[in-house]
Amino acid sequence: MASQYHFWSRLSSGSVFAPEFPRTVVILFNWAFGAIVLLAVFQILLDLGTLATMLVRSRSVHVPDGVRFAIAGLAALLAAIGVGNAIRVPPINDIEVAIRDLPPEFDGYRILQLTDLHISRLFPERWARQTVDRANASGST
Repeated sequence: MASQYHFWSRLSSGSVFAPEFPRTVVILFNWAFGAIVLLAVFQILLDLGTLATMLVRSRSVHVPDGVRFAIAGLAALLAAIGVGNAIRVPPINDIEVAIRDLPPEFDGYRILQLTDLHISRLFPERWARQTVDRANASGST
């Protein structure tokens, strides 16, 4: 079900961030989708490593079930970290840009760039308010 979440969302509502879905459901499905994708990648890498080991040793190699359970846990953990980072209020990054021949009246100018915010059920008004408050507190003009 989680692996088809994005497909089903597009068919049912036109967006993976459909307003009909509670925020918790959207977060959980995104976590499950990420965990499934990571698990598939890890399983393929483990199987390729096992195959390479079998070719080098010229005999069968057994991968303990605990290894597969461990990579499933790792996939779930990494997906949770990824979703947690995706839904947190973004940090402010100060970057100094040197521009040759910049007129002196523009020296010290500060610019704030907010892009690709995806305001939706996943990023509600409270999140947007915190993002704006953090940007305003940065002192950019």
